[in-house]
Amino acid sequence: MTKNYIALHFGEILNHGCDIEKRMDDSDCTLERLTDDNERFIKGFKEAGEQVVLIDNDYEKAIWNLLLIFNLTE
Repeated sequence: MTKNYIALHFGEILNHGCDIEKRMDDSDCTLERLTDDNERFIKGFKEAGEQVVLIDNDYEKAIWNLLLIFNLTE
């Protein structure tokens, strides 16, 4: 996710924190910390030579496009 996306959708991101990670307590999750962690992960993946696709506007559309690119749809 881009820094802008995180800033605009921070509340939604927190609301979905337990969807995959099963987080019970997000009291230490701040906008600044999430943004910093995200930037560190992006940098690490790029340094490892991985392709990084950032979500900037529409989360659902970005995920759908990735599924199409990798031919993971029915």
